[in-house]
Amino acid sequence: MPTEAADNLPMFTECLGVISAVIASHDDVESVICLGDFNGDVSHKNSLFGRELVAYCEEEDWTCADVSTLGVTSGTYTYLSDAHGTTSWIDHVVVTSAALRALRGVRVLNNVYWSDHFPLAVEFDFDLAILTPISPHLRWPIGPIKERSKEEGNNLNNHEAAPLQRNNFVNK
Repeated sequence: MPTEAADNLPMFTECLGVISAVIASHDDVESVICLGDFNGDVSHKNSLFGRELVAYCEEEDWTCADVSTLGVTSGTYTYLSDAHGTTSWIDHVVVTSAALRALRGVRVLNNVYWSDHFPLAVEFDFDLAILTPISPHLRWPIGPIKERSKEEGNNLNNHEAAPLQRNNFVNK
């Protein structure tokens, strides 16, 4: 997703449109989970991308599951800007109604310091979802998430967290 700026709004809406097109091209798929860095801060009223993401979810009859679970006024944030001393909630879990039925929990791991984004931990009961894969699932084989202090996270060596390269992914 592009960074939030008025000039980037057309690119942002185009990205959302591509997501819709991929889903629409697989009309036999009911449970869709789309998560990651959307760059849309739903916790700030002035966030252009945040408002667009909320409107997109309403139009597509999707749910921004992290927001509906944790609450928009909860003080949740997934991004920390050390340079500006600000936080924002720009990483999201967007789901269809079929996938929402399988959602069991969402939380932000604010004590995991891999980057300036805090990971979302999302739990689903896939026995309750209707699952039809669109494409092969990719899994990054790094083992369980370890909670670390900020200092430990900033000092990770290459043996503890492999670099994100295509050959580190395993088809599942």
